[in-house]
Amino acid sequence: MDTAAAAVAASTDIESGDFDDSSNNTKAKEAAAGVSAVGIGTIDDTKDEDFDPITLPQSTHTLLFTEPVCSKSFQFSVAIATLSILCLLLALTNNGITLDGIGQVPANVGKAVKTAQFASIFIALLMEEEIPTGLYLLRRIPKTYFKSKFPELCYSKFVAASCLRIFMGYLFLVNVLFLLMMSDNVIDIFFDFIALQFLQQLDDISFNLARMGVFSKSLRVATTSKYFRTEFRRQTKVKRSKRIGFFLKAIYFINLMILLGVQIYVTVKQGNGDYQCKSITVIIKDEVWEESVVQMPGEESKAMVLVYPYFNGIYNQDGTSHDGRPVYVEQKKFDGTPFDTTSPDPVNISVKIPARIQYCKSIRAWVFMHEYIRKSTHHEDSECPWLLRSEETDVYDIEEVQGPWQPDISFVFSHSNVFLTIFAVDITCNECNDNADCNLNGECKKDGKSCECFKDVEGVQFIGQHCEVRLKDDCHTIYGGEFIIKVLSRASCRLLFVVLNVSLPVPLRKEVFNDTWSVVPVGWGKGLFQEYDRPVYVYQGGSPLIDDDNDAAFLIYSGDRWFGLYQPGWQFLFGETFEPLFKASVMNYHESPLLSAFWDRAYTSGTVFVSDPTTGDTPVGVDFYYIRERGNQFGPYGALYPLQLNNQTGRGYFRCNDTNPYLYGDPFQNMNITGPGRRMLHTEGMFDNLFG
Repeated sequence: MDTAAAAVAASTDIESGDFDDSSNNTKAKEAAAGVSAVGIGTIDDTKDEDFDPITLPQSTHTLLFTEPVCSKSFQFSVAIATLSILCLLLALTNNGITLDGIGQVPANVGKAVKTAQFASIFIALLMEEEIPTGLYLLRRIPKTYFKSKFPELCYSKFVAASCLRIFMGYLFLVNVLFLLMMSDNVIDIFFDFIALQFLQQLDDISFNLARMGVFSKSLRVATTSKYFRTEFRRQTKVKRSKRIGFFLKAIYFINLMILLGVQIYVTVKQGNGDYQCKSITVIIKDEVWEESVVQMPGEESKAMVLVYPYFNGIYNQDGTSHDGRPVYVEQKKFDGTPFDTTSPDPVNISVKIPARIQYCKSIRAWVFMHEYIRKSTHHEDSECPWLLRSEETDVYDIEEVQGPWQPDISFVFSHSNVFLTIFAVDITCNECNDNADCNLNGECKKDGKSCECFKDVEGVQFIGQHCEVRLKDDCHTIYGGEFIIKVLSRASCRLLFVVLNVSLPVPLRKEVFNDTWSVVPVGWGKGLFQEYDRPVYVYQGGSPLIDDDNDAAFLIYSGDRWFGLYQPGWQFLFGETFEPLFKASVMNYHESPLLSAFWDRAYTSGTVFVSDPTTGDTPVGVDFYYIRERGNQFGPYGALYPLQLNNQTGRGYFRCNDTNPYLYGDPFQNMNITGPGRRMLHTEGMFDNLFG
């Protein structure tokens, strides 16, 4: 029997539906052996030799067009296909793909992970066989040839089953793509690949189990039918066969370019810091370093007190990176924009250099640093002169830094301040995803990912990066000052008893608030004189210690405390001549007009009273202290004496315009007084007349 005859005989037996696998295998082997004997080493693509017959894939997807719709085999195939698609969709969800968009891409990854990501793209294309199988079947088996072999079957169902294969193949590749984008661990990548490959092969595994009779007899019959033994030989000419091969190669190339292109795009954006927060707010708790070393250009080093909260506020990426991580640079305390690089008055106001937060690979930590501030004069790490450092970490996203930050250990031991071995540092992203990130006090702008605070809410103004600061209209003006205790005279008590039938068990006291402070609207910037997202209060009058016509005083937040700055003779700053100088100083130099709390030592040169540490919106309800003696023995702020009545603490010094001015509240609140009597007592003049 020659080669052609053997091949034809084998094909005839297969198409007859003979279930003798040994006979079919023997004939197929004889045909294959004949082809090999003739063709080894002499294969010529120009000849139309039929040496690549194909059969239908042994998969439950094939049962979708070989079995009737109402059969158990068809329903079993639908169930397997549904299960596979469902699992692949769930895998997509696990990788961060939801109806709301794509999940969080890692800020950056190491070189090993990047290598694994790109290698996995080639592995995925080698593992994925549904797309080429579906396309090859459609190109290789046209409708006429299919109907000639299986006239009882529907060709449209064959096309639908092939399209299902292609769809599941691309669903697999989409999973791979997002898996690589979201991964930051090499082992996780390969483990997830194994899981995805298992999901894609559910149809093949189910088919083999059904063929072994694991499920039912009807499924075994369906999986061993003649359809899976019928061969489809080449029915096209060589030129068209080459087009099929070129088409499949083109599909592979397109898929490869898409996967590589997306991964390269993500990698570049990771390197640029685009998947990290562009703007952060840094809050360092109330910690002080009393002997930091400042080395200004062209000057000798000098010791200065470093109050870390002075450097609280907004830090933005400046477009540079250090050791593969972005660098965050301190911004103006007035409006969160970069500091000016020139001064309107270089003689009196020097340009301030902002602090930075960056990653230092040499110590495997994120650090807070300033190029002019050092830990000491005798030893210094020139590459990374840090003032605070995080715990050792390799994370790329600064928001993922965990644990407290630490100062230099030699500083801790030399000062015996064990409590300073760790610092509490809070870092939050200034971007938003929805209105909840704006504390429901503003709208999250999707384009810039920033909060736009509501401006039409009656009675309150919202400020801050997340509209978290509430400035009530009643607190635009606050009152504080001298406290006076007055006791009702006996005559006044008798008058109250006779007229109103009221007896007072305790003397009635009254607080008198003399000085007045108000926020200042300005015609530039944010429209409100503010620092550290808190309003600045300017003294208006009422204190006998301040010359209202010539002196200036400010109540300013300094990162975690309120400073009361008194500047004799500075009233001229509010004049038209000095407005540009005043404006520049307010907007650039930390929190105080013309004075930077750290660089110009505002706490010694102009601060006369200071508050307790607070994160409140206004100075109201915060205890304040008058600074008297100054020196090392008194601490960085000097000797502090409470401003509150009777040197009390916990009562606060300032009040808003709506706060009840009485020490014990309304003295007549719980008394049964109505009508004209109550209105008379609540008349301010009448109340003052009762005090002798």
